[in-house]
Amino acid sequence: MDNTRPLKICYVIDNFSCGGTESQLKLLLQNLDRNLVVPYLCLLNGQSEESRALEPENVTSTRLGIKRLISLRAMTGALRFRKFLRQNKIQIVQAFFPDSTRFASPISKLCGVGKVLGTRRNIG
Repeated sequence: MDNTRPLKICYVIDNFSCGGTESQLKLLLQNLDRNLVVPYLCLLNGQSEESRALEPENVTSTRLGIKRLISLRAMTGALRFRKFLRQNKIQIVQAFFPDSTRFASPISKLCGVGKVLGTRRNIG
């Protein structure tokens, strides 16, 4: 990994809503030092007006329109996600919530992403 360039990190989440994880991710995306990290955002679904309204504006993002992981839309979404990772030369993927982790982890590994992280909060 080249330490002279910012890391390209893709954050994967189901949707944006007024929840705690979503709010913390939005703050992170808005405040990351762009000299160190170039953030990208992938939403499994992200089609609702609420989700679109809450998305940070200063981040390259994609919405896959996936409501269920076992569906034709999920298969086409996987191809779009793979293309997104490769086009943007993503180095790290961090997924939030079980569905996003199940979806993003195998595709990211198959694309050669260096690190894939699954994050769970509020497991109590």
